[in-house]
Amino acid sequence: MVRVEPILIVLIVTIITLGVKIKLNSATVKVVKSTKELDFYDTTIYEVDTKHLLDVIYTTYGIRDNGILKMKNIKYHSDSVESIVSKEGRYVNNMLYLTKDVIMKNDGYTYTTQKLNYNQKTQILNITSPFKATNNINTFWGKSLIYYSLKKEMYAKDTKSIFYTQNDTMAKKR
Repeated sequence: MVRVEPILIVLIVTIITLGVKIKLNSATVKVVKSTKELDFYDTTIYEVDTKHLLDVIYTTYGIRDNGILKMKNIKYHSDSVESIVSKEGRYVNNMLYLTKDVIMKNDGYTYTTQKLNYNQKTQILNITSPFKATNNINTFWGKSLIYYSLKKEMYAKDTKSIFYTQNDTMAKKR
């Protein structure tokens, strides 16, 4: 006849050993904490001070993660900038970094580029990649551009341009 006690002892020791191994293995699993603070869709953000509206940003998707606001399909405007549209962008410490098919309209010109940065505090706009600027009939291209919106001064590097004078415009109309 077979004794049951040794079999039970072996089974109990095996179960305890497996339980300890499973506990030890699961203790090594690293838990990653999410840093995502905010997630939103089709949102308009209004920035105001105590006296008036400072600027407006519309985005189809945004996420704030580790203090950085990342957005898709952005439309921006303020007192100093008529409008800026972009496919992607980030907002960090009063700086708006826009990328991918950026179009800015301001002072009668339409600017197209791939990278544009705007400092809200200083109101300095910086195009950091090749751009094209057009108004009704005039066009100019450049490698980079800085626009001081408070002074209404612009500086561009390596520019090429086509500007029509008043006589050229009259000749085109005939």
